[in-house]
Amino acid sequence: MIKQDVNSRFAFALKKIEEAMGKDKAAAIGIDGRCGSGKTSFARLIAQAVPCNVIHMDDFYLPLSKREENWMDTPGGNMDFERLCTEVFLPLQAGEPALYRPYHCRTGEYGEIRRLSPILPLVVEGSYSLHPKGRLTYGLTLFLTCDKAEQMRRLKEREGDSFSAFLERWIPMEESYFRLFRVEERSDIRIDTGKRIGGR
Repeated sequence: MIKQDVNSRFAFALKKIEEAMGKDKAAAIGIDGRCGSGKTSFARLIAQAVPCNVIHMDDFYLPLSKREENWMDTPGGNMDFERLCTEVFLPLQAGEPALYRPYHCRTGEYGEIRRLSPILPLVVEGSYSLHPKGRLTYGLTLFLTCDKAEQMRRLKEREGDSFSAFLERWIPMEESYFRLFRVEERSDIRIDTGKRIGGR
């Protein structure tokens, strides 16, 4: 059962996620959306309500030395989709544990090895989680958003001195990706994190 103290704005989405996981123990749930919309926080709520593996797309940034010269003009050009597939998606789909080391872009180093169990559902959260290069079939997809003013407020509070990088680089790249692949329109559920939940 979904915990009763979970924020009511997410109750509908959590119910749908729980239903998808109930039908398929190996279900994969994708949570994409605008930076600052609450994707990581929502994934945390899901993990509190339902036992699952959670993958953060931020752990799969591509090191600068491995990026193409025009990576900023390529939606998802900053992501290591190949490593995500080979180290996580393929082993789990084969019923085997997944072992991977999260990449920390601020330090340019890989962290300690993490292990994911193949017997638990998988939640993939973060920008570009629904990119076709991920080559993962999701049982349910969600898109989180919020209005521009709220997004700016949250990012200023969260990023501090790094805020300008979001204005100049990360937000334009995300919006290009959303438009190119129609990510918001094609998602099963759309959540405005400043308003009530809507779905389709």
